[in-house]
Amino acid sequence: MRRSLEIRVLLFCATCLSGGGLAAAELQKLPVAGETFSGRIELKESQEFIEHWSRETRFSRRFELGAEITWKVLQSRERSVVLEGRITEGLYRHALAGFIELEEVYGLILDSLVFQLRLAGRESRLQVDRKSLQRVVNRFEKGQANRRLPEGIRKQIVAALLDRLQLAHLGGFWPVFNGSMKGLERVDFFSRRLASRGENSSGALFFSVYPSSPRSFAKGKGRELLLRRSHAALGAGGAVSAGYGSYAWVAGGPGPPYRCQLKLVGDYVDLEELKAVVDFPGEYRQRHSLEFFLGSTEEKTPSGTMFTGLPPRLELPEVSLDLLTAAERRELSRLKRKASESHDALLEVLSGYARMERGADAGQPLCAALHFALCERLASELPAERGPLGDYTERVVSRGRLLAEYILVLRAVASPLAGFTDARRLEFFRAALSRRETRFARWGGMLLAQGNWKGTVDLLLATLARQAAVGGREPLSRLGRSLELDLQRLSGRPVAGLDAGKIRSLIEQRAARSARRRFSLVLPGENGKGVFFTEAGAGAVFLFDASRPFERSSVTRKRGTRLPLTERTRLAYLALGRSLEKPPPGLRFALGRFHSGALLRSGWAPGSTPDWLKETLDFVAAELPTGSNPRDVSRARYEVGFKAALSGFPDAESVVLSTDFDRGDYWQAESRLLVWNYIRGARVITYGLKEDREADPAVLSFLERLAWNHHGWFRFLD
Repeated sequence: MRRSLEIRVLLFCATCLSGGGLAAAELQKLPVAGETFSGRIELKESQEFIEHWSRETRFSRRFELGAEITWKVLQSRERSVVLEGRITEGLYRHALAGFIELEEVYGLILDSLVFQLRLAGRESRLQVDRKSLQRVVNRFEKGQANRRLPEGIRKQIVAALLDRLQLAHLGGFWPVFNGSMKGLERVDFFSRRLASRGENSSGALFFSVYPSSPRSFAKGKGRELLLRRSHAALGAGGAVSAGYGSYAWVAGGPGPPYRCQLKLVGDYVDLEELKAVVDFPGEYRQRHSLEFFLGSTEEKTPSGTMFTGLPPRLELPEVSLDLLTAAERRELSRLKRKASESHDALLEVLSGYARMERGADAGQPLCAALHFALCERLASELPAERGPLGDYTERVVSRGRLLAEYILVLRAVASPLAGFTDARRLEFFRAALSRRETRFARWGGMLLAQGNWKGTVDLLLATLARQAAVGGREPLSRLGRSLELDLQRLSGRPVAGLDAGKIRSLIEQRAARSARRRFSLVLPGENGKGVFFTEAGAGAVFLFDASRPFERSSVTRKRGTRLPLTERTRLAYLALGRSLEKPPPGLRFALGRFHSGALLRSGWAPGSTPDWLKETLDFVAAELPTGSNPRDVSRARYEVGFKAALSGFPDAESVVLSTDFDRGDYWQAESRLLVWNYIRGARVITYGLKEDREADPAVLSFLERLAWNHHGWFRFLD
């Protein structure tokens, strides 16, 4: 009798067949019992500790699995299937590197490894033939005969191999069973264990798919879903958001029933784990990477976005996940469940939300989280038939008095989940832009520019023309300046003083070359120089990142002297100076640096003072950190600068951030900024310093996400 090694995991075998206005993806079935099919599986996973200053990896665990496999269907029933897999050619690499140590790499040749995979409902079980596994281990030991292996390393490597072989099949055959997930917002997928020195457990990452966010590709044969990740530190009270990626599959072609790809790369924060590995935790950041691909025989993992051909995903962070108490999370879940029951229940919850925004809870994390949850629920119900919900939507957009409620409804109208035609959607925005109150009409322009609907540019230009006609020769109103920024966001160039035909031409040219990164003003490969645009509304706060490695110290400076300006920071100041040589009428601005504390000018810069430019730049230079304790200033704390700007300048319309481009991910900072700004609506403009000005085509950077979610733009700064 064959003995087997069993690994049990949960497998949520379902595929999204509805929602989002997408055509149903073509469904594939496994061959009947006795038939075979072949394909290739590739999986790469890594856990790294990266130094902020040098960007060098100081501790890492890397795992790579690549195998050509032939599967045979042993049993096929309506709700279960049994597959036998045989690896015809395969290699597993297991690499470990301690703190400032050489990387130790171990390899297992997987040829002739045999296993069985049982899929039944929500359960999967991988059974590996012990004899074939022993042959793999014997080959490994023979190859390591002249190498002294650490204690227990063989058992550790075999366990890691089986874990990743199981994970590869979990992702590859997930879409096979056709259970509908209509109405489900979130489905738990799998989890990954994190480990520090000595393979000691240090927390876990949990991955979930969101059926409510599908995108189609390959002429409707493919489907891509949002994949979110949350991190739970060892001994912590709960999980916090740690980024998102994508999970996609496409039907058809030779080999497995589906070709699948999963990719999620990003940073997470666990100070306790850092303390167990490095001496100075403040100087490092943690990154976990997971990429999987199942394709036909000899097919390699597609690079970038070649698999789907879709642009990178732009999603809102999980708002307030790390700011809510346990009681608030339960209350949020209760309200979300109630809102999903019926239209009447949704209207009741919306009414309760409006009362919260009028009371003491206004602007608090619970209100922010409920705001975006109700926005998504309302969008999924639109367009509603003539009735209370449809009347409510029209009434709030045209004459609602509570700004928070108005923004929620307008966001729902702009959401891709709402099934409006372009013409019907523009009717709502025409009503929003006609509002007398500037704060209401301004939100109409910002959310209109966020979309990509036919007639968007014409409506923005017509509204801007009306504002110019009303003002005559006077400077543009606050709404007029905001509309110019909306058009600049679409065109990639300042539009002040340009006629409507020229603006249309700029927008058309930009749309033709930058469909994948719509709001990055200087794209990789372009020769345009980055400057600080000053069409920034009535007031702009310029924030300079003063943490290392943005502002590096000189090892040769004399004791007691201030840190010299680095070349890149000097260029940033010069670019700012050039853009402010002729400030637009009515422009007010403030400058400051931030890190562990925020230092901002006490008021707006006096534009009437002859030496205002010199005084302002001297102020910024004088406030650079002296480097007395560099261990505390390695990781930028962006939320410090943003909170100081938003609270210290309540009438600021734009916040302009200048920092290093490749600083990593700051998921919690994104979430907190959304809480502070979801009603305020300050436009966030980001500038990243990077020598090669190259960006990952498949993933949006922290600076891009920050700007795009707050109605601004990103630009590389030379």
